[in-house]
Amino acid sequence: MKLLVATLLFFLVVLILYKAVNLFPLKYYDTINNVAKDNGLDALLIMAFIKVESGFKEDAVSPIGAKGLMQVMEDTARWLSKKTKRKIDITTPASNIEAGVLYLKYLIKRYSNLEKAIKAYNIGPNAYDSLRNLEAAERYHRKIKLSYLIYRILYRPPK
Repeated sequence: MKLLVATLLFFLVVLILYKAVNLFPLKYYDTINNVAKDNGLDALLIMAFIKVESGFKEDAVSPIGAKGLMQVMEDTARWLSKKTKRKIDITTPASNIEAGVLYLKYLIKRYSNLEKAIKAYNIGPNAYDSLRNLEAAERYHRKIKLSYLIYRILYRPPK
C-alpha cells in the first residue's frame, strides 16, 4: 500500500512539474541570458517579464500598441535607439528582448529600486511619478514576482 501511495505521489509530482515547465518555458533563453548578463540582470527575471507581458507570443500587440515579447512601445523603442545610438527593431524577438531589458535597466537606475521599476515598466514612468494607475501597477508587480518565483523554483538549482 505504501509503495502504491509513493508511486502515485511520484507520478503526481512529475505531472505537476511537466505542466509547470510547459507553462513557464525557457523559450529564447540563450538570447535572454546574454542580454540580461550584459546588463547585470537575472535572466529568469526577464523570463518572468516575457511570461507576464506576452506569454511568449512574438507577434503580441497590446490594446495600446505595445509590441512583441516584452511589449515595448514604438515611442520607447525610438527613445532607446537615440539613447543607445543603435537601431532597435521591436518586431524581431532578439531586438525586442534587448529593448525591454534596456528599458528595465534604465528604470531600475532611475528609481534605484526594482519594485518601483517593475511598476513603472507596466504603467510608464510618467503615470508612476504622478501616482496614476497604481492599483494596476501593484497587480502587475505581484504577477511578475510570482512568475519570477516560479521560474527560480523550476530552473535554479538550490545552493
